[in-house]
Amino acid sequence: MVTNRPSYEQFAALIAETIKPGGLSSSLTYDSDAFALVEASEGAPLQRLLLGHYFGEYCALDSSERPQLLAKISKLYGESAFPANFDDAKARLMPHLIDRWTVFRTNMNLALGMAKELDDPNIDVTPDFAPFVVIADAFAMVLALDLNSTRLIVTHRQLASWGIEFDQAIEVAYQNLIARSGGSFEMLVDQETGLSSLYSSTWHDGYDSSRLIIDELLKQFKVQGDHVIGIPDNNQLLITGSEDRRGLIALYQMLADAQNLQHPLPPVLVHKTESGWQRFAPPLLDPLNPLLRGLETAYLSDIYASQKALLLSSMDVESLPILDYERRESEDVVHTWTVVPKVQHALIPETDYVKFVAEPNQSGESKTLASAPFEKVKQVLGDNLVDVDQYPVRYLMRSYPTADELSKIGIL
Repeated sequence: MVTNRPSYEQFAALIAETIKPGGLSSSLTYDSDAFALVEASEGAPLQRLLLGHYFGEYCALDSSERPQLLAKISKLYGESAFPANFDDAKARLMPHLIDRWTVFRTNMNLALGMAKELDDPNIDVTPDFAPFVVIADAFAMVLALDLNSTRLIVTHRQLASWGIEFDQAIEVAYQNLIARSGGSFEMLVDQETGLSSLYSSTWHDGYDSSRLIIDELLKQFKVQGDHVIGIPDNNQLLITGSEDRRGLIALYQMLADAQNLQHPLPPVLVHKTESGWQRFAPPLLDPLNPLLRGLETAYLSDIYASQKALLLSSMDVESLPILDYERRESEDVVHTWTVVPKVQHALIPETDYVKFVAEPNQSGESKTLASAPFEKVKQVLGDNLVDVDQYPVRYLMRSYPTADELSKIGIL
């Protein structure tokens, strides 16, 4: 009889205790978004143990059988290591598509963890980050060593030890992916209409999402207009046409449904252009536009909040306020904005609109001094608003706008 089904967090803590004395720590952390344990320590590559498969297996076992599974996981993890040379590793290299926020969060946490462990704050330590390729702004393609039971993310230090550049290694990974991409997609049929205009991948090997980079694979499908891709999670790649309304509606619904899964990818449709992969959006007056934009801005709202919490743990908030990403959604429109109080400096999220307000009066109300679309604010403030290379995007306001600048910004 199966008993005592743990929560995801409890299972992660249990596995952490199993594979490493002391369990979760600054070097062995739980990534709830990826349902994985991440081990990162100075001088060692970033190692990620995916827990999804083991969780299902563990929950299906009787309590008397679970210790054997834990022993198996510990043994496999202990044997998981990078080969000493590139020739021994290259057959297992794979491109792994993840959300870009995970890359930023992992790198930031790694930097913070290493900084906290330093006895001498004057020592300069460069964390061992993983290189990646940005795809359609919201996604990142990293390089992984596939060990079946676990996946190791290849870092700059590991590449250096192999004596190879990231561009060369990721090309090897792309070729490995192509070699594993035989077979076909299935056509999904609408249960109500019996019609179909949506293709779905069938590999379900954790790399379905990565296959968006194989142009020849996508182009074999005849669609109405350009190829539009939806990626609910790593085990699903969906294809329809930019002029196929039924297919786009189905894509939207599947992305919306995927947000209830534990580890969805960003709810963003993408398409290939001459300048590379870009976000895809229907025309502004199309009723589907605010639905898709609602999904994306809800996702951005969540990761902006997580980013703010992460930044708050690492900086002096009083000297540099971190402003909120706010959104309002109705049936036919979605707006995002940020409110800038009268402060000397601030980190500002990229939103549709920016509102500058005066200091609050005795009633706590703040008068609006200026408000305008973000692009106009950037144009007026010029070098006073600087992209600080964060994801999601934030700008440093070096000083509060002058009266002349506020006048040029105007009020909507």
